Amino acid sequence: MIIEELLSIFEGNEKLSSSQIQKRLNDLMAGKKLHEQIGSLKKYRSDAKGKIASAISIKFQQYTLYFLFHDEVVDMIGEAWRQSPEKDITQFRINATTKLYNKSRQIMLDLLALFETGALTSTLTLWRSMYENFVFAKYLLSVSDEESDRFNDYTVIQMKKISKEYAKTNKKKIAAILDKYGNDFLKDYGWMIECKKKSIDGIITYTKEKEFDDYYRLSSMQIHASPFSVNKSIFHDGDHGSANMLGVFREGMELPFNLAIKVMSRFAEMMIGFFLKDEMKEMLLLANNLVSNSAAMPVED
Repeated sequence: MIIEELLSIFEGNEKLSSSQIQKRLNDLMAGKKLHEQIGSLKKYRSDAKGKIASAISIKFQQYTLYFLFHDEVVDMIGEAWRQSPEKDITQFRINATTKLYNKSRQIMLDLLALFETGALTSTLTLWRSMYENFVFAKYLLSVSDEESDRFNDYTVIQMKKISKEYAKTNKKKIAAILDKYGNDFLKDYGWMIECKKKSIDGIITYTKEKEFDDYYRLSSMQIHASPFSVNKSIFHDGDHGSANMLGVFREGMELPFNLAIKVMSRFAEMMIGFFLKDEMKEMLLLANNLVSNSAAMPVED
């Protein structure tokens, strides 16, 4: 037992120096004793991962294919924008929304690692971030290019808020931003113009995003320390707070797996619809729909 091993380091050894205690601790934290203590959990995780892979490997491969599809979508969006006669009036939107899209693509890849290892309780946390990127991009595409410019410049304000050192060494940059936009720019969501309710909920309301709204609320309750999050598991039967519910799981994976695919499908659809034109747009929209639907896990009625 780990605690017994730790106690044995100290019991009857009050006169040991800190270096001697550290040496004994090192014996537990490396080598044979370490492997003895973690062996059963390591084997359990390895066996569980193997069972997940054998049951769902083809879906993971299809998910990977869909992730790579988005790589090509980004390239085609960029090329279409460069050839667009309207690129001067969308230069800040292509910058801001593509970065939001790429952030969600990174999350999509991160989620694959969680699905493969059965770390389901963390998947909705990342999905929530993916969804927020989508909603922010939807908002920015619906308003003037100025807001995307302000969105990027607001990085300076956020850096000022989180780092005293940054605020001290970048006084001129911060002053220039405030001269450009005014002191209201310092407020939370100070970059926003059209949306009057300065919050993620305000953006969701402004964009009339309804498809994922309930899932966003669910993911928020799961993420935060709430009565729901500690008393109810949405992935497994039984109480979430029970020690028996700790571990690696695959039951219920369809929910976050399909949500990730669906949000990325809507994200691609939105970006393609805004930046591409004519026949190529229609072909990409069709391809996006077909591949995303094929990659999703079937759900029993």
